[in-house]
Amino acid sequence: MAKRLSLGSRSMSPRETLVGLLLSLVLSVLVGCSGPHSSSGPSLDSASLGPGWLYEQFQTALEMTQNDFVRDVMRRAIDTGGIAPADYEEAESRYMQCTSDAGVMVPAVKQANGVYRYLPQEMTDAQASRWADVTTRCGEDELGPIEALYKAQIANPDGESQASAMTRCLNKYGVTGLDYKPEDFQRDWKDHFANAPYDKADANVLMCLTTLGFGL
Repeated sequence: MAKRLSLGSRSMSPRETLVGLLLSLVLSVLVGCSGPHSSSGPSLDSASLGPGWLYEQFQTALEMTQNDFVRDVMRRAIDTGGIAPADYEEAESRYMQCTSDAGVMVPAVKQANGVYRYLPQEMTDAQASRWADVTTRCGEDELGPIEALYKAQIANPDGESQASAMTRCLNKYGVTGLDYKPEDFQRDWKDHFANAPYDKADANVLMCLTTLGFGL
């Protein structure tokens, strides 16, 4: 029987986990049936880390990685203050090429903020297992910490709590007004968006959710 597998929920690599432990920012780790709301995702109660946290993570990633490409990207990020869009694009291109070479397709859409969102597709259990193996290996080999840190840089550069960062994103893209507060998002998330003043399937809502690591 085919199941709907969310490509935005590929397994975290050890390098992504580095960032996830600090801000729970990386994508959800569940591989399997994705319902309308997943319990996976970042903690809404995560503490604010404050400005400068990303620079520390660039340094940590540089020290930990054995990948020459990732090392070069982190050095440039340290020198310039952030990961360049071109470096993120190159990492995604390498990832897509790696999965394609292994015979696995990973459809994705580039969102308004420049971050790619992986699209769900129907798979059998055997296909899902193969997909998970390939995407995990390619993610470790080609994306490393680049994807997670770039998303953090775009969506939460100041290390706010996840609820605050999500609220700011929704405000920025005109989904909600300035009267929509972090506690409002906390309520809507816990209620599966049943009474949210927006459609969770809206492109900008999906962009904010997936960039900040909320699994759907």
